[in-house]
Amino acid sequence: MTKVFTYVYDNEDVVLETIDTTVNNGAPTTETIRYVHGPGVDEPLSLERNGQTYYYHADGLGSVTELTDSQQTVVESYRYTAYGLTPVMPSTPLYRCCHLSMSSK
Repeated sequence: MTKVFTYVYDNEDVVLETIDTTVNNGAPTTETIRYVHGPGVDEPLSLERNGQTYYYHADGLGSVTELTDSQQTVVESYRYTAYGLTPVMPSTPLYRCCHLSMSSK
């Protein structure tokens, strides 16, 4: 399986992500993820993936702690160590913005 990730930025914010996946030389499939950001740096508000909208929730430091769906159900939770690391990440996390801003552009 091959995956190709493409990102579109608006200044420092990722606003669009596409994931092209090819399995065993078959036809590629494309997944598109759209992000909405607030006025601050690294301030994600929502993302749209597979027709679903998810909303970010942050703690007092601005670190994303949860994602909820449109029914206000928590779909992912994040906890951080004193150094800002997440000890356990979901196997296919919805929230990738924080990790992208450090490694790609």
